[in-house]
Amino acid sequence: MKIKIITRILEVGIILFIIVFIYIMWSPYAKNIEYDEGIKPEIAGLRASGELYKADKGSFFDFCNSQEANKVRIMLQGENLKFICDDNESEWAACANNFPTIKKYKGIYHCADSKGEFLDIKGTCDENWKYTQCPKN
Repeated sequence: MKIKIITRILEVGIILFIIVFIYIMWSPYAKNIEYDEGIKPEIAGLRASGELYKADKGSFFDFCNSQEANKVRIMLQGENLKFICDDNESEWAACANNFPTIKKYKGIYHCADSKGEFLDIKGTCDENWKYTQCPKN
């Protein structure tokens, strides 16, 4: 009887150990994958926000300081990701780097603009990025 109880306790302990091990090993990757899917829609969503901004203000001037652009900026900066936006009267573009731990996006940033583009572009989104349209690869 004692052997059955001890065996059952060991079985449950091994199963719990495996579950905890898998959780610890995969949770950082799961977080980045989740945020990756969160980054792209936020950047792409700026396209619709830009059109609404232009309909209200008559141009894209100062769109990058709008409430919608600032929401994306704050969200990404909270994750230590770069967000750059540039605008003028007739067009705007915004870029954001992705998590450096996501291998498929290493050296690639996301870009959205007033022409409706949403691209993954080789390079870096940083203070030197000065575009009002997404650059073509």
